[in-house]
Amino acid sequence: MLTVQPRAVQICASGGKCVHKLVNTSLARLAFKIKSTNNEVYRFKPVYGFIEPQSSYPVVIQKLLGD
Repeated sequence: MLTVQPRAVQICASGGKCVHKLVNTSLARLAFKIKSTNNEVYRFKPVYGFIEPQSSYPVVIQKLLGD
């Protein structure tokens, strides 16, 4: 099973970034890919990857400076 910690994204409307953890609680290796409907404002790093069994993987979510 794949979980995200923390479960909610909290970024200021003017821009900023936060780090979330993708946690693989299963005994199998998992793959992930992040898709967004607003790539002009939000950036994700990394966009795809693999998470080994019983481990976690950090993902950075960034909102670019807005008007």
